[in-house]
Amino acid sequence: GVQTCALPILSFNQLGVRRVGGIGLSVEGAGLVRINDAVFEDNVGGGLLREGGFVELLESRFTDNGLAVEEGANVHLGNEVFGQVRDNAFSGGVGLHCTECKDVVIADNTFSDYRIGLRIVNSQPRVYSNQFSRGQLAMQIRGSVVPVRLDLNVVQDSERLLDSESSRQVVAANNWWGSDDAAWIEQRISGLVQWRPFLNFDPRAPLDF
Repeated sequence: GVQTCALPILSFNQLGVRRVGGIGLSVEGAGLVRINDAVFEDNVGGGLLREGGFVELLESRFTDNGLAVEEGANVHLGNEVFGQVRDNAFSGGVGLHCTECKDVVIADNTFSDYRIGLRIVNSQPRVYSNQFSRGQLAMQIRGSVVPVRLDLNVVQDSERLLDSESSRQVVAANNWWGSDDAAWIEQRISGLVQWRPFLNFDPRAPLDF
């Protein structure tokens, strides 16, 4: 594994980190961190930990990281991290964990075979156009700060859709929850969540005019 303090700009391209006993890559500090086309697999303590600055995570794959740690995750963003997480694939365990993040765009990612796809704790990310499939709980939200945007996501074949433990209302309208049956959706969402109106079709399907 690699542990480092962030330089002004730190870039990783085509990085591969596998079967590390701790965290695969841990980066702290106020610098700019860019990770593109990376692979993190089977790292016991977690795949990527980023704290305290900018992150740009693109087109990377994270599989079965952090399974041996209670709060472990494939990717953990914390302590006022901001930036973007796009076009990545997360599989197994907890896909992406955000704790006290600032403005992070989480878009166009795929989450599969998860225990929890996306966990958000006291954070304000913008979460849209992601795909969740074949998991236990697609999204979990905790704390007094909630996402500023959570829409146009696709959840398919998930036992639970969204659980919120926040005292603030979570606005999660205009998502496809895998069914057009409102009663079915309501049974799989808990907490103070505004999930209506919801998409009654899978937005990935081609439209006929």
